[in-house]
Amino acid sequence: MNACTVTIFTTTDGKESKTVQKGEMQFSTPVLLWYSDGNAKVTLTVERNVVCIQREGDYGMSLRLEQGKTTDGILTINGAQGQMKAHTAKVNYSVSDASLLLLLHYSLVFGEGQQGQQERQEMQIRLTARIEK
Repeated sequence: MNACTVTIFTTTDGKESKTVQKGEMQFSTPVLLWYSDGNAKVTLTVERNVVCIQREGDYGMSLRLEQGKTTDGILTINGAQGQMKAHTAKVNYSVSDASLLLLLHYSLVFGEGQQGQQERQEMQIRLTARIEK
């Protein structure tokens, strides 16, 4: 694993944010990226236009994103576990010998809301991870 700096630009339902974290990256197949987000540990694997995200900490999440597909995910908050669906519109990535660029566009759909309606969250993520020199 190589020490890296992870920069994440996130747009959630039109609201933008940026975070910069220290992490570790392994250039193999699949590419493996690990970083801390506050008290949480986030692990991403990237292989053949499929991204798997595992988060453990203040809340838990297990998500598989595959372009053009709808996949099941799990969200855990305070010990309660719920199902969600991810509709993935875009998975693009580029890997060099010192960096990873990852672009994700997807919608998360959560259970049944009031009056049987589902809650939907539109997500766009641009993540860069660069090996520290």
